[in-house]
Amino acid sequence: MKGEVGIISQEDLLRSICEARELSTTPAKELMRSPVLSLDTEEKIAFARKLMLRRDFSHIPIIEFGRLVGVVTAKSIVHTFIIPASRTTQGDRIEEKVPRFPGIVGAIMDTQPFTVGPTASALDVACGFRDRGKSACFMVDERRRILGIITPRELVSTLLRFRVEEELPVYIMGLSDEDFFERAVAEEKVRRVVRRGLRFRPDITEVSIKIKSSQTGGNRTRYELTARALSPEGQINAEAEGWDILEAFDELLETLGKAIRKTKPKTPGRIRSRRYRR
Repeated sequence: MKGEVGIISQEDLLRSICEARELSTTPAKELMRSPVLSLDTEEKIAFARKLMLRRDFSHIPIIEFGRLVGVVTAKSIVHTFIIPASRTTQGDRIEEKVPRFPGIVGAIMDTQPFTVGPTASALDVACGFRDRGKSACFMVDERRRILGIITPRELVSTLLRFRVEEELPVYIMGLSDEDFFERAVAEEKVRRVVRRGLRFRPDITEVSIKIKSSQTGGNRTRYELTARALSPEGQINAEAEGWDILEAFDELLETLGKAIRKTKPKTPGRIRSRRYRR
């Protein structure tokens, strides 16, 4: 049985999310949840905790005269009241009911909440989480009125929309570094042809091309090219040859594209029933 080799924390995820540059073009206001439930500074801590349990959230912004002045979290409540519930206070009368979370939220709130404006990007929020060590971000207007809330959960959900497109494996063998066109250009040409062909054969998993060259008596080089596209159903082949490698390569790709289109699976037609006269 294999043991644990490590752990991934929320801080690790946030550090990685800050490297996702795609978030720089995503407005933070598209991620925020609104409206946001808030409490006044004089509200009881016990009531705030009850709301968290009932509504299943862990951050409550605290407002004063409609402006954001702080935030209370489930974590801050636990850290403040870490004394076991069974412990009694000296001087308590028998049968006297003592609140489990006495006091007001203004006394334990974080007075430096993480805020951004309406023009912030999702990347700004992600890097703010990382740099400030906060677990919630509030979007506010110029008067610090709350517009919405963003947590790491919304950032992770947004990243799921950015899926890395898997590149089709392309192998080109026999192309030397001295040839006049780059390998990357050749591979991209192959991928363009195969991408168009995937509409007909989406099961293609790999393409390989072999280039053979031979010298003639006049010091000219002749090229023979073969291509093979693989799929679970078999392979599709194409060939081309010529004195000019670039022209031969383009001819090979044209032939390969036609071969792929020709192998498009045919949709079974309806079988017409033959009518017999009696």
